Amino acid sequence: MESMKHTIAELSEHFNSKMAEFQKQLQTSSASATSPASTIATQFSTFRSFVLTALEGLQKQLDVLSRKQDEFEMRSRKKILLIHGVQESKNEKMSQVVTKIISENLDIPLKEDDISHCHRLGHSRSDKPRAVLVKFKNFFSSEQNLVFQVRPQEFWDNPVRVSHQGTA
Repeated sequence: MESMKHTIAELSEHFNSKMAEFQKQLQTSSASATSPASTIATQFSTFRSFVLTALEGLQKQLDVLSRKQDEFEMRSRKKILLIHGVQESKNEKMSQVVTKIISENLDIPLKEDDISHCHRLGHSRSDKPRAVLVKFKNFFSSEQNLVFQVRPQEFWDNPVRVSHQGTA
């Protein structure tokens, strides 16, 4: 998306410089011959307004595409939770661990089938456990929507923290 914006900006800058150059040449040549120069000047003016309108339209389309892409990314993040503070163990099955944590800590009934995929983020470190990213198959039902309304004080006595990825 950024490369498209950059390309449009370069195109616009190049077009404006070439048109300014052409206009300067046109003004110097108009002193010698009036009739052909006025025809060229009219054509130039028409062409210039057409190209500027086209560039403006492209910029608007690019802005719309950029907004739509942002909306799409935000919508896809609605299905993602990050869970911090979950101790690591060898041969852990993350979907079972996540189901247990959400069921026990949030009192939300969750089945492994509700999870699309989950995994730990980053490299393993001995000083603290890695966060767990959980992507659900569907957006939560109204009962499960409580996951997004969890307040930090609900976990004061618990090292496990849940955060919603949709606000990034």
